[in-house]
Amino acid sequence: MVCPSSTLKAVKVEKKKYEKQRRGPRVETAIPVRWGVTKDCPRYGKIINLSSRGCLIESQIEPLNGKTVFLRFGLPTGHSISLEGNPVKYRRGLGFSIEFVELSEEDSYTLEQLVEYYREMSPDDPRHGQALLADFREALKSITTKDEEG
Repeated sequence: MVCPSSTLKAVKVEKKKYEKQRRGPRVETAIPVRWGVTKDCPRYGKIINLSSRGCLIESQIEPLNGKTVFLRFGLPTGHSISLEGNPVKYRRGLGFSIEFVELSEEDSYTLEQLVEYYREMSPDDPRHGQALLADFREALKSITTKDEEG
């Protein structure tokens, strides 16, 4: 006979492990991305899941273990962002997960705003993955203005 309290305890432990792995809200996206183990990012894929700490890239090509992966993708504002990450997991037939590394304060803020943008937009919205977001653009302008003033 299984004791209900030990089962509940096991569920709580699993939940903590899951929450530790997923450090922040994740959103579904369809963002075209260039990636590679060099900064010229010669490979193409699609970011299908994004958080401010990492992403899932749809790709049939597995990144090299232990190699930093460089990413470059467009933002809804028309700007682009270049990031680095470490491969976390490869899922055959789907793609691979990346955990971002060496994020600047501006990149972290941009990613948080991007996640919030996709969180508020329904995946059924025809603009999903390509729409312009005025608030997002204004937020980026305020960062640029602060950098120029300071």
